Amino acid sequence: MRGEFYRYQEITTQNLIAFLRLRGYSKLSLSKLTGLSRPNIDCILNGEITNPSVYNSYIKKIIQTFDLPNDYFLINQNDQIALVPKIYSQRSLVAQELFDGLDNVLDIFSMYLK
Repeated sequence: MRGEFYRYQEITTQNLIAFLRLRGYSKLSLSKLTGLSRPNIDCILNGEITNPSVYNSYIKKIIQTFDLPNDYFLINQNDQIALVPKIYSQRSLVAQELFDGLDNVLDIFSMYLK
């Protein structure tokens, strides 16, 4: 399974989102740290990259940046997600949608900060 991120986009994306939330990174901060463009980060998270080699290279870049194990985003990260405060996991669907919207607003705001 090593390096076959494109074949497992769904679990890779879920684990990447959990990683970002757990570590407190925004899409912009991930972009700055990895050197990947902000639109490319969006494409990764939205499953819009159709070229397997491009997708795999982007995920490998993220893994290298944070010095993660090669299969980090391929393995179910339930242990990692369990570290998120319980209140986060107990939010209602409406509250979760509102917080996701707030995350998007903060991402937009962070684009204007230099």
